[in-house]
This record gives sequence, C-alpha cells and structure tokens, in this order.
Amino acid sequence: MIPYCNIHTHHFTPHEDNTLSIRNYLVGVDPKELLFADHLYSAGIHPWYIADPEKQYRELEQLVQEKNVLAVGEAGLDKLSAVPGNIQEQVFIKQAILAQEIHKPLLIHCVKSWELLLRIRKEVHPTVPWIIHGFRGNEILAGQLIQAGFLLSFGLHFNPQSLQVAWPDALFTETDDSEVSIKEVYTRIAVSLSLSLPEFSDRIYTNVTQAFSPGFEK
Repeated sequence: MIPYCNIHTHHFTPHEDNTLSIRNYLVGVDPKELLFADHLYSAGIHPWYIADPEKQYRELEQLVQEKNVLAVGEAGLDKLSAVPGNIQEQVFIKQAILAQEIHKPLLIHCVKSWELLLRIRKEVHPTVPWIIHGFRGNEILAGQLIQAGFLLSFGLHFNPQSLQVAWPDALFTETDDSEVSIKEVYTRIAVSLSLSLPEFSDRIYTNVTQAFSPGFEK
C-alpha cells in the first residue's frame, strides 16, 4: 500500500498510520532531544528565529549530515519577521548553498518576498529541489515559480487553480503545524483535482521519492 507522504510537519506522526513524514526541526528553538533516530527530519534556521546566525549555522551543518535529516529548511524570507531583511537574506543564502553542497532539497518559507526569492535562485543556480512549503498563492504566482524551477507544497488551505498549475510534477503535500491528518489533505486536494485518491497518492509518492531519494522508502 502506497503511504501518505507529509513533507513538512511540526508534529510526530505514529508509524502505524501508513504515513511517511518529515518533521521540521527549528535550529535554535527545538531541543536536540527531539531528534529520534527512527524519524525523518528537515533542519533549518527559520527567518523568525534567527538569534545567533553563526552558532545556529554551525549546528545546522552538523545536523544535515545525519542520514535521517532529508532536507535543509525550513529556510526563508519573511517581511513580517522582526529579523532585519539583510540578515534573513544572508542566512537564507548560506542554507541554500549548504543544501547544494550536501545534495539535499531546500524547504522554503516565503512571505511577501517573492521577487527577492526569485532573484536569489537565479544567483545560486541550484540543482537540488527548492520546495516552497505551505503555498497558498494564486495561479499566476504558481506559474511564475514553477517556470523558474520551484516546486510547491500544499496543505489544507490552497488555491484550487494553483493546484492545477502544479499538477502533476511540481505538487507536494504537507500538514505544517496543523493537527489535521495528511489523509485529509490528500482527500481535499484529490477532490479539487477531480482525481481518485489512489491516483493522487501514487503520483505524490513518485514526486516525493524523486525529490528526497533515497530517504523516503515504502
């Protein structure tokens, strides 16, 4: 049976519910006791929680070497953050370069900073997947981002037209900090796309295994 794939969550998901989840570890916020060997993670410096960039980056460099840390992030740019924009940009670029060096995807948090994000991508020229988590933008923005090489991850709240733009190759699924199950996210998105749940599940599993291979396995 193909498992449900949740590429970004802040909660632990029981193994028995047929779900493969990547739990986000916030460097400088979460205690290291959360890093269990039998769970999958992303690790990153969130733009809200940049306090000591050099110290946080050193910790991140060590964390991402672990086999069960499948991605860097969530890294990002957020104009609503109290952290100065130039500091956010510096920290984001360092994480983007790190993801490139270790050949792992970059999970991105972006709020009101799309032009800057697009510019940075052109400067970095990444070959690893750059996935924007929790995407809620319209279909025009979705198209611009996908054309530029980004992938989009959707949660419970989404723009239906953007799903159409991202389907099938650029679409991922997540629950973020919601307590909702990933199965409910799957069901709502599949209905919006007029797809059967098995058809949708099969494609998402393909996308995830391609982006995060070899970390995601049945």
